[in-house]
Amino acid sequence: MRPLALGLAFVLLVVGATVPPGDAQKTPVKVGLLLSYTGVLGLYGPEMTKAIELYLKHSGDGGDIQLLREDDEGKPDVGLTKLRKLVERDRVNFLIGPVSSAVALAIRSYLDEKKVPTVVPIAYTRELTSPEKASRYIFRVIDTTDQNGYPFGQWAFKKKGLKRMALVGSNFVSGRDAVGAFKAGFEEAGGKVVTELFPPIGALDFAPFLSRVEPSQVDATYVVVFGSDAVRFAKQWEELGYKGQLPLLGYGTTFDDNLLEPMGKAGEGALSISPYSTTTDSPENRAFVTAMRVATHADPVLFHATAWVAIQLISRAVKDLKGEVGDTERAVEAMKRAGDGLATPMGTLRFDRYNQMIPTLHIREARLAEGKVKNVGIETLPPVPQESVWGWWRRPR
Repeated sequence: MRPLALGLAFVLLVVGATVPPGDAQKTPVKVGLLLSYTGVLGLYGPEMTKAIELYLKHSGDGGDIQLLREDDEGKPDVGLTKLRKLVERDRVNFLIGPVSSAVALAIRSYLDEKKVPTVVPIAYTRELTSPEKASRYIFRVIDTTDQNGYPFGQWAFKKKGLKRMALVGSNFVSGRDAVGAFKAGFEEAGGKVVTELFPPIGALDFAPFLSRVEPSQVDATYVVVFGSDAVRFAKQWEELGYKGQLPLLGYGTTFDDNLLEPMGKAGEGALSISPYSTTTDSPENRAFVTAMRVATHADPVLFHATAWVAIQLISRAVKDLKGEVGDTERAVEAMKRAGDGLATPMGTLRFDRYNQMIPTLHIREARLAEGKVKNVGIETLPPVPQESVWGWWRRPR
C-alpha cells in the first residue's frame, strides 16, 4: 500500500474508533404496512397511512422508523405474497396490518412461524385471537366481532325494545362472524332473528337481498358491510323505501363519519357501536382529534384511531429497546410492556393473555346537524373482555 493511502486509512480508522456510539448513524427500524390501498377496502390503506405518518411527525419518532408499504388489495393470496416480500427481502422489524379478516387469517401462520412482531389494526374476526389461533407475535388493537356484536345485540333488545331483526352481512369471515355474534346476543336476550342475508363483498346491487326484508315482519335491520359497499347499501336502502320504516343498526365502520358524508341523509338515524369516539374527553384523544383535523380538515374515524394506536405501541416498544430490535422475543416482550396501560386516543390500552385489546364500546346515533350527518355518542358500555363473549357459538342452543 502506498504511504499516502496507508496514512489515510490510519486516520479513518482512528476517527471511526473515537466517534461516540450515540453519534453513529443509526439504522432505522423498519415497519411494514400491509394494508389495502386498492379494491373495495381501498379507502382504508391511504387514510390509515396518513394517521401513522402523522403520529410519527408529532411524536418525533419519524427519524428512527422507516415505513415500507405494500398493497394487499384485500385479497388473501396477494397479502401472503406481499408479506413474504416485506419479511424476506425488506427485512421489516415490525408489521402493521392487514385490513381484511380474510387476509389476516391467511397470513397468521406465516407471521407465527417467522416470529414477526405484528399489530393488527382493523381485521376483527374472532378467530385471530381465539385460543386456537392466537399467536405470541400478533397483537390486535381493535375489538373482535364478538366483543361488539354480542353486547350490541343484547342492548338492541333490552334498551331499544327491538323484538324481531333482519341481519345483513358481507359474505366473508368478518361479515358472518359479526352477524353471528349479534344474533347470539339478541336471541339470548329474548329477541328473534327473522332473516339473515349475506351479499357478496363488492356487491353493486343490494336490491335482490333487500327485497327479502319484509318491514311488517321485523322491527329493525342490523348491517355489517364495509367501505364503498356501505355507501351503496345505505343509498339503495333509502331508494327502495325502507328508510323511515325500519331503523338501521350496524358496526362502527359501516356508519363511521367518513361514510356518513357520502351517504347523506340516507345514513341519518343509524345506530352503531364502536371502540372509538371523537368525543372521548382525554388529553390523548383531544390531541389526536386536533392533529387529524388540522392535517385532513375532517374528524378522525375508527381506522385512523387504530392505526395511530398501532404505531404508538410500536414506537414505545422501540424506545424501550433503545432501537435494538433484532431480537424478536425481546421485541414482543417490549410490546407487552408498552401496551400495559398505554394512554391512547381510544383510552387506556389493555391486552388479555391472547394479545387482544379489551375495549370500551361507544354506541352512537347518526344525527343531522347544521346540514351534515354526524355521529353523536349516546351511551358507553363497560370494557368487554373477549373471554366473556367468545364462547357463544359453542354453547348448546
